[in-house]
Amino acid sequence: SLPNRDMKEKLPVLKSALLENPNIEGVASASSSPGRGYPKNLFPVETKDGFVEKGVNLYQVDDNYIPTLEISLIEGRNFSKKLASDSNAIIVNQLFAERNGWEDPIGKRIRISNSDDEVEEYASVIGVMNNFHQLSLYQELEPLVFFYDENKRFVHIKFRPENTANVKDHIEKKWAEVFPGNPFNPYYLDQHFYESYEADQKRSKVFTLFSGITIFIACVGLLGLASFSAEQRTKEIGIRKVIGASIYNIIFLLTKEFFILIFIAMIFAFSGAFYLMNNWLDSSFVYHTEIHFLSFLYAGIISLLFVLLTVSFHAYRAANSNPINALRSE
Repeated sequence: SLPNRDMKEKLPVLKSALLENPNIEGVASASSSPGRGYPKNLFPVETKDGFVEKGVNLYQVDDNYIPTLEISLIEGRNFSKKLASDSNAIIVNQLFAERNGWEDPIGKRIRISNSDDEVEEYASVIGVMNNFHQLSLYQELEPLVFFYDENKRFVHIKFRPENTANVKDHIEKKWAEVFPGNPFNPYYLDQHFYESYEADQKRSKVFTLFSGITIFIACVGLLGLASFSAEQRTKEIGIRKVIGASIYNIIFLLTKEFFILIFIAMIFAFSGAFYLMNNWLDSSFVYHTEIHFLSFLYAGIISLLFVLLTVSFHAYRAANSNPINALRSE
């Protein structure tokens, strides 16, 4: 970040110095940075009904910004410092063109002069870029306009990751040469985006922890119930074994009741989970994944495996016991 005018004026010197390192692939500047906001101003925009005042999201970039951040152009061209006319050129995203009914956006105009100016001044579209999420997925995708300007506040440096330590040392060294006495406080865009969802990451860990504790407590409870059930039906198991029931018949007898209860519990649990999770996704994220049936299927299978592993121990021990011991008191 270049917080003052003196630093911004020295940006071309910094760019040249940084590009001396072959691992640095691009240096660009802009008035904002991915993940950050931008101002919105009212401008008369050319439409089929003439010029209509609309809110325009402003984003000032230099000619290196689009290639450095690998933003795709689907029509037209990028800005060029060699063309004086590009001082009044703009690049819009697909959504901006669609919202204004521009079937052929190249050449369409925005009036940038004030209403009381004697001479009207226009900015013309020279390119259309793919839509991209400038902000997080909490916010809806918005129309966006790039205006051409150089030496803006945010410097973006793209480099090959093979030798990160060397590149960072080079950047720090050149920064100190160009801006002596000014602190160097860089950040990585991927980390910046990660911080946007940090609360969700923490929430995920908390839910995972408490889910694990809940499963453990449930398994301990099932273990106790299975032990109690087997103890209560000791004589019944002995009689069944005497009249020819196999070990697998006995295990099935003792476990089926638990499976029936688990199936009933799943109906309520899955219904509640679907409602709560779907409501959370809809209220928190404009763009989000859909909750798929397979998620509940996998959860159900895992739950049944937990029940089987927990209950089958006591069921197998009861089924494998000597029926004479069970019937001795009769």
